Amino acid sequence: MKEVKTVTIGTAVAVALGAGLVAQAASAQDQIRVRINEYSPATVGHYEGLAEAFNASQDQWEVVIEPIVWDNSLQKYTTEAASNRLPDIGHIGTRWMLDFASNDLLLPIDDLLTDEFAGTFVETFLNLQKFEGQTFGLPIAASTRAMYWNKSLFEQAGVDAPPDTWDDAKAAAKAISDLGDDIFGFGIQGAKIETDAYFYYSLWSNGGDIFTDGKSAIGSEEAQNALRLYRQFIDEGLAQPGIGGHDRQEVEKIFKSGRMGFMLSGPWLVKQMAEEAPDVDYGIAPIPMGTQRATYGVTDTISIFKSTENPEGAWAFLEYMFSHEARMEFGENEGFIPVLKSVSDDPLFADNPSLQPFVALAPYAHFAPLVPRWEEMADIISTAVQAVYVDNADPADTLPAAAEQIDALMN
Repeated sequence: MKEVKTVTIGTAVAVALGAGLVAQAASAQDQIRVRINEYSPATVGHYEGLAEAFNASQDQWEVVIEPIVWDNSLQKYTTEAASNRLPDIGHIGTRWMLDFASNDLLLPIDDLLTDEFAGTFVETFLNLQKFEGQTFGLPIAASTRAMYWNKSLFEQAGVDAPPDTWDDAKAAAKAISDLGDDIFGFGIQGAKIETDAYFYYSLWSNGGDIFTDGKSAIGSEEAQNALRLYRQFIDEGLAQPGIGGHDRQEVEKIFKSGRMGFMLSGPWLVKQMAEEAPDVDYGIAPIPMGTQRATYGVTDTISIFKSTENPEGAWAFLEYMFSHEARMEFGENEGFIPVLKSVSDDPLFADNPSLQPFVALAPYAHFAPLVPRWEEMADIISTAVQAVYVDNADPADTLPAAAEQIDALMN
């Protein structure tokens, strides 16, 4: 089984601070380093274009874009925090923000964030950037998740509509898998970042939760049954083989090839399908229901690190990044749910039939819990889930054990 490595931000930072490291040696006073995670091939070009335009618009600061891939991002930030080499601005997962903030790495922006500027954001997404009454970043991207289904395979299998329930999903996956050895009913992610998130689709839709009353609920009967559901897809040959080696991109790759009946993903896949798989006839539907309708809601954050020597310039670039025009271009490139009200109201997004299923699922969205050391907890859950997928472990053993480890971290 693939090992999941745990990164402890607090420990790394504590070591660095405890050793009395001096403040990061300043680079050129006017240079602002901006770390950007890649969503698609268009991401880096978009932000490099913004940086070039911003640099040309004034002569006080020079923004330099530093691209990185998500799988390497947290480890790099952790290493840089321990050696006082963080960039001025960092693009991070919102689920990482509490660890960064609680270790005094992020600059609170409430004194910079005017009511007028704050009012341009969708309130739900901006509120997720707060910790202990302070705002530590801006929502750079937001999404819910839905089910992508291959209309051609459903038709060949004699299934009239996308599955509305998990029972329907098993039946559809069986009919589609029977079409051939290289055709797979349901795609399941079992590797790398967000392996835990793919499990939450089943967890939440079957009445489970991650925390209840301040304690981990991952060991509950609902959680065990939710994981057994995925294991049934595997045992009955209804999912792709080699799940333990398939991250999200690998699952999406199989779907793009036209050999997968349905899978769960976010709105970014719409543009990728148009560019990479224009011949695949697909639809978008809600995630199947168990006892309730549910989806995963996600935001990513862009923050100013407290170690910056140019907070004024860093904030000036953030404001520049979040103009209506810049966010329209970002939305067209990436396909996420808009974080600015003006972009949400623009016909390009408001009237976009591919985006509407994700918007419609927003009221049913659950978010990763904003608790310190969440990434460690997520790794624990991923390890327990992978043991079931790859080693055929019993959820009754792996999930309660994971819950105990999470509670120990909480305490």
